[in-house]
Amino acid sequence: MGFALIFQLLAWLFFGLGSFIVIQTVHPLTNNLLMFSIPVAAWIIGYLSLITPMGLGVREVVFITLLMPYMNIADATVITVFSRINMVIVETINV
Repeated sequence: MGFALIFQLLAWLFFGLGSFIVIQTVHPLTNNLLMFSIPVAAWIIGYLSLITPMGLGVREVVFITLLMPYMNIADATVITVFSRINMVIVETINV
């Protein structure tokens, strides 16, 4: 059980880092801790969604909503799409 928890925490770390890199590439911002935390928070909220498989759609809406105070909707949407690609890669490695 401990190994699985550590592995999941590492997956969140890599997902947050990958999404942070995408955010800084598309729309550079100065609040680094917040931009690292938003993707992970969206992932957790989407994961807790019981009505969709793996939070599909819910995670993206939360992600865009959390990013919108810091950038326009087009940049937030591009970041979310690339973040979903990143998540698929992280989950493939996690499996």
